[in-house]
Amino acid sequence: MVSSRGALVVMESSAVVAALAALALAAARSSVAAAVLSVVALAGVSLGAWSLRRKRRPAPAEGPPDGTLALRDAATGLHAEWYLRLRAHEELRRSNRHRLPLTVVSLWSDDDAQFRRLAATLRTQLRAGELAAPFGHLHIVCLLPGTSAVGAMGMVARILSEAGVRAQVGVAQTHGADDALGDLLERARRGRTSLGPKTPKLSVIRNAGGEAGSAR
Repeated sequence: MVSSRGALVVMESSAVVAALAALALAAARSSVAAAVLSVVALAGVSLGAWSLRRKRRPAPAEGPPDGTLALRDAATGLHAEWYLRLRAHEELRRSNRHRLPLTVVSLWSDDDAQFRRLAATLRTQLRAGELAAPFGHLHIVCLLPGTSAVGAMGMVARILSEAGVRAQVGVAQTHGADDALGDLLERARRGRTSLGPKTPKLSVIRNAGGEAGSAR
């Protein structure tokens, strides 16, 4: 049984022979036979060239299929915005069902350097079940299931102190079953204030009331 590779070799060899025969017949003025053999030769050569092109074509690069959404943001290492929005929908339902607090923290940085420090600190400081994702330019949103606004402020104090940065901070806790992520984000935006590692209020939370953060 001839392999496909062997068959291609035979066909290409036959094409060469047919081409030579066509030339000989053309020289002998046998135009009809020369035309037939020329067609056969061209077909064989074309098939051989197509086979070579297919063999030499590079294999497609391995990677996620088109349309796959990345779970993590490539620039910060935090979760992607779409994933936080999806989880927020699930956590809001769970919060309503079990009557548990849920708090959103928005952090706005003043520049790229502080933004990167905030992101790096959040990656190491967030607890299991807590999420953070970049929401546009220099803006990070944290989703804290089971955490009250007071506990969230303890987290903010720890994050800003660890990162050594100042940020605009907005905190919003769920109020009822009708709350959606958009409502929490808007309340956090309206109530935002500038805080830094040495802000007196944060120092009190971190030192005296810091247990609220650890109890969240």
